[in-house]
This record gives sequence, C-alpha cells and structure tokens, in this order.
Amino acid sequence: MAVVAILVWLSVRRTDLEWGLAVALAGGLLVSHHAYMADCALLLPVLLTILAKAAAPWQRSLALFLLTPVPYIFMLMDSTAITRAALILFFIGLAWSSINAEVKRLPASFLPPLPNTGKP
Repeated sequence: MAVVAILVWLSVRRTDLEWGLAVALAGGLLVSHHAYMADCALLLPVLLTILAKAAAPWQRSLALFLLTPVPYIFMLMDSTAITRAALILFFIGLAWSSINAEVKRLPASFLPPLPNTGKP
C-alpha cells in the first residue's frame, strides 16, 4: 500500500491534473479493501483519459483491453488473476510514464491572469 501511495504522490507532482487523477483513481482501486465490478466503474474516466493522452501504444492497448468485457467476464468466473495482473500493469505503466515525465504538466502561465477591478 505504501508503494502505491508513493507512486501516486510522485505521479501527481510531475504531471497535469487529468493524468494525476487517473493515477490516483487506479491506485485507489488497487489498495481498496473491495474491488468489485461496480468499483471498476471508477476506471472508465481513467481509461478514456489514457486512450486520449498516452504516448506509448502499449498503454493505449492495455486501456482498450480493460474497456472490453473480457476482464470483467474473468471477474464473474472467479478467475481474477488476469484482471488483477492487467490492473497492476496498467497502474505501474501510468506511474512510470508520469515519473519519467512522458506527460507534461501545464505551465503556471497557462492560466489567464485575474482581472484588475481597481478596488482595494
């Protein structure tokens, strides 16, 4: 659990909001006490974000695999090893990409300046 927390912290510090939130949600699902099919709904925005922003083709392929019904069929059949392995590999890939700065953080100057109303 501590390893996941450290990887999430490092990832959030080095990437933009969307990628950091994706890492936090995926890590939260890994360390939760229960991870049922309904809890996997948290992965939908994560997987869609990774499909849009990932630089590595293997990350997009793994996200696409997790979006298909195949891992969830394995969960229903009580053979969760494939789904767990895919989730762990997916999380490690997210954290590795963000720690190696493959996803760039938006600069602070990206935000528009606050309007000056002239009132103190």
